[in-house]
Amino acid sequence: MELNKNILNKIIIGTVNFGIKYGISKTMLSQNEVFKITDLAIKNSLKTFDTAQSYGISEKLLGKIKKKIEIITKIIPNKKWKNINFLKFQIQKSLNNLNRSTIHAVLFHDIQILKTRNGKIIFKNLEMLKKKKIIKKIGVSIYKFKDLVFLLKNYNIDILQCPFSIFDTRLIDQGWLKLLKKNKVEVHARSVFLQGILVDKNLSNKKYFNKWKKKLKMWFDYLKAKKIRPVEACINFVVSSKVDKLIIGIKDLSHLKEILNLNFEKKINIPKKLIIKNPKFLNPNLWRT
Repeated sequence: MELNKNILNKIIIGTVNFGIKYGISKTMLSQNEVFKITDLAIKNSLKTFDTAQSYGISEKLLGKIKKKIEIITKIIPNKKWKNINFLKFQIQKSLNNLNRSTIHAVLFHDIQILKTRNGKIIFKNLEMLKKKKIIKKIGVSIYKFKDLVFLLKNYNIDILQCPFSIFDTRLIDQGWLKLLKKNKVEVHARSVFLQGILVDKNLSNKKYFNKWKKKLKMWFDYLKAKKIRPVEACINFVVSSKVDKLIIGIKDLSHLKEILNLNFEKKINIPKKLIIKNPKFLNPNLWRT
């Protein structure tokens, strides 16, 4: 089935496994596989890629793509970045890697520095680059939604990247999405597959997840009964919400092909009893796998 253009416009390809070993399975794609994935994605109008300075060679691989694409990259600045020349040098590194003169968006990969005086200076420096059209948008990536109150009060954020999935609905349930829309912040959903445990039974069976084994089994049993593929359910749930974009990690070429053939018209009603609120489940940074 051909994907609806509006849905295609919502999908961003995550590239962490392009440059480093990532996820529970600690896998990294070969360069050959990366280019097969990016070629197929671009042919199907998936032209936005999410990367980071900390994702190994990911930026450099994206820089080898000749066709027109949009890049979102993430930074982890320290106090040295308050010097405008040092900041320009660091951003230029990404520009050189990406082989372009502008970046669609630069996001703070970690927001702790934004809680300091140095953070405010760094943000203003980035705004200077935005005025010069070197950067189109500035944003943040978060795990803790409580940080949003401070961020929205102190910074003019263009983009927020945050976790949102069938099992993690804090973005909507706690009213954050409504607040972000009010402040005209573009919302990008991350962890849609929760590093794969929502779409791969083998990953969800790992010892660390024994505490939630019953709910995970209910999840896969529900999908089997409804004859819905896990990937289809996860993506449909997110695109049916009012988030602007969703970031999807691609484990291999066949995974992307599966996504490109999903039935996005199918309505999926997920039982609320499946929702898990424990941060030790929702936050991969806390996993001990």
